[in-house]
Amino acid sequence: MKFIFHWLILLLSLSLISPACTLNPVTRKREFNVINEQRELSLGRNAYYSVIQEYGLYENESLQKYINKVGQELVSVCDRRSIPYEFHVLDSPILNAFALPGGYIFITRGLLAELENEAQLASVLGHEIGHVCARHSVTQLSEALGYQLLTLAAMAAPGTREMAPVTAALFQSITLGYSREKEFEADSLGLKYMYLAGYDPMEVSNFLTHLSRLAQGPAGYSVYRADHPDIFDRISATRNQAKQMVGLDITMSKIKEQEGKGEAGVTREEITGYRGKVLEDEYKSHLDGLLYGPKEAPRRIRIYTVKEGDTLATIAENLFGNRNKAKEIAEFNELEVDSPLKVGQKLKIIS
Repeated sequence: MKFIFHWLILLLSLSLISPACTLNPVTRKREFNVINEQRELSLGRNAYYSVIQEYGLYENESLQKYINKVGQELVSVCDRRSIPYEFHVLDSPILNAFALPGGYIFITRGLLAELENEAQLASVLGHEIGHVCARHSVTQLSEALGYQLLTLAAMAAPGTREMAPVTAALFQSITLGYSREKEFEADSLGLKYMYLAGYDPMEVSNFLTHLSRLAQGPAGYSVYRADHPDIFDRISATRNQAKQMVGLDITMSKIKEQEGKGEAGVTREEITGYRGKVLEDEYKSHLDGLLYGPKEAPRRIRIYTVKEGDTLATIAENLFGNRNKAKEIAEFNELEVDSPLKVGQKLKIIS
């Protein structure tokens, strides 16, 4: 009887798993994947509770709503809109962002602190949406697990306890990171989504350039491994793609205006002169009061509005009584110590 019961579980498992070769919703290519969409959503839901238990959500309802609003704008133009998406801020100082199967996307307060504007936030969220759209996590998990029958049987069970081995394997897969091909694809998809949503696509390479100077932490955006794309390759690829998209759009606009008559060349000045949404002030206003660094030694980000006659040195003197703090303020805001400031400009200050 026990033998028959085990075989019934196995048959049920196999009935819930899609064929080994499935169609990728983005590339439209067939790929090895033993996890169908129903199981993907279930796996993501179970993993979501594990993430919340481990990290905790950052308790700031206004910030959470803002991140979700930006994320949903990107979802509205992405390649996979048939599933619900959720965006959450984790209470962690490390620089990280990641996506779970089924549309659960997380970004840490540590990474939010390093972003300069809403367009850069859109680039990070878009990258993670790209992973979800292309089903990178479940494809990678399928490749790692193959046809392990006990694992497939566990995935047929609805309970969290039965899903634990698969969830653990999922976390390990995400922590190790994706292949070069998958990371480049997520970069490309994220850039496309943010551009379609009206954001300035050059902010992707700007953010990655800033990230290259940080190089800290064990996971996520701060991973530097030999089998992953070199960050300078990513900078170059995203910058080139951004220029190509802008150039193509300018060309198509000229052709439309000329009704197909005459030439429609695009100059470098026209491409570099393009300005999509950046929304620096809007973004920084949501960072005011953000917890910075470890909870054991809590500090906060305060947003300072530049006044007439301000320099970084005078701001450091007035706020901290120490002009040497100007360098710290400059680096945190991606400025030079002697950068001229504009009245009304907003600066992130760690206090």
